[in-house]
Amino acid sequence: MTSGRQPPTLRPVVVVADETLLETIRMELADAAPLRVKAVSNMQEALKAIPAAQPHALLIQNGKAQPRQLMIARQIADLAASRKVPIVIFGGPLDPALELKRNDYGIYEVVDGGYVLAKVLEALKTAIGKIDALRRTDHIRRKIASISQNLKPFQAPEQGEAPAGSGKSAAEDEPVIEDAQALPKDDFDPQG
Repeated sequence: MTSGRQPPTLRPVVVVADETLLETIRMELADAAPLRVKAVSNMQEALKAIPAAQPHALLIQNGKAQPRQLMIARQIADLAASRKVPIVIFGGPLDPALELKRNDYGIYEVVDGGYVLAKVLEALKTAIGKIDALRRTDHIRRKIASISQNLKPFQAPEQGEAPAGSGKSAAEDEPVIEDAQALPKDDFDPQG
């Protein structure tokens, strides 16, 4: 008997790490979260894997990529996935020059120290959550802009002036109800 629940959507992630860690990282991440993990040992392999993977994040071991490679990987990932793709670095701290430009390279999270599943998983969730929040905000902004473009500017009639197209004065246009008994009754009557 099935529970009727859909399995969670797997979010693809490309991991670049030393060969000695690759299989451990791939298995642990895939077991711990709804992730589809593509694990490679160098940036050349990562650049080839990114278009097919269309990742939601890039997880890169510190020292495995030069700043230029990070920029290229992020740009390819953004194009392949049609959205911003965060980079998470583990094995930090970052070199001071890279730390200064981390936003330019798309590095959203840095996990200091060696690979620890809980810390890396939390950093991935945080980075992906930040991108999802930015995407939702951008979507709302675009909707508001679209609605704003379609609205006609409202111009309130001046006191005593007739609303546009009515042929009456503002005072003549409003109905006057003299007796509360004359109000129409709702279909819902709580007493009857």
